[in-house]
Amino acid sequence: MRQPFPLQWPAGWARTDSSKRERALFRVTLTEGIQDLLYELRLMKADNVVITSDLPTTSKGVPYSSGKAEDPGIAVWVVINGAERVFACDRWSTAAANLRAIGKTVEALRGLENWGAADMVTRAFSGFAALPPASAPWKGWRELLGKDVADAYEMGLVDKARTLETIKLRHRQAMQIAHPDKGGTNERAAELNVALQEAEAELGGAA
Repeated sequence: MRQPFPLQWPAGWARTDSSKRERALFRVTLTEGIQDLLYELRLMKADNVVITSDLPTTSKGVPYSSGKAEDPGIAVWVVINGAERVFACDRWSTAAANLRAIGKTVEALRGLENWGAADMVTRAFSGFAALPPASAPWKGWRELLGKDVADAYEMGLVDKARTLETIKLRHRQAMQIAHPDKGGTNERAAELNVALQEAEAELGGAA
C-alpha cells in the first residue's frame, strides 16, 4: 500500500514548472474534487485507491479539505484488473483543480468503455502503467533506508513493527531532500518510495 504523503509522482512523468501552472477553468473545492474522483474510480471498479500529495491528511489518508501545499500536484495510485495504475496531474495551480482534472480523465476513459471502444481503453491504460524508477541497479530498501536498522532486526534486537516505524521515519527524512521541490529529482523520490513499499511488503505492513 502506498502512502498518501508525500506526493508520489510517477517515475518518468514530466512535471509542470511552477511558473507555467494555470488557473483552472472550473471552480471546485478540495472536497468536491476528492468526492468526484472517488465516485468515478468506484464506477471504474478500481481498488486500493491512494491519493498522494503534499497536503496534510486525515487518519484515513484523505487530504484535509483546508489543506495547503506549495506543490499542488496530485498522483492517484490504483489497482485495476490486478494491475497498478497511476493518474497524475500538476498542470493547474491548485490541488483541487488537479483532482478534478484526474476525475474528468477517469470519466472520459469510462466513456470510451461505455461506447463500446474497449480496445481503445486498453490502449489508453497502457499510458497509465505504474512503472518502477529507471535507474542504476536496484539497491534495495536496506541500503536506501537503513542497513543498520535491517541488521538490528535480523539479529532479533528489534521487532517488525519497530523496524518498519524507523524505516518510515527514514523515508520521510530522505524525501525532504529528494523531493523535486527541495532540489531533488523525481527519479530519486520514486526510488525511495519503491524502497518503502519493498520494506512494507517484507515486514508485513506492521506499524
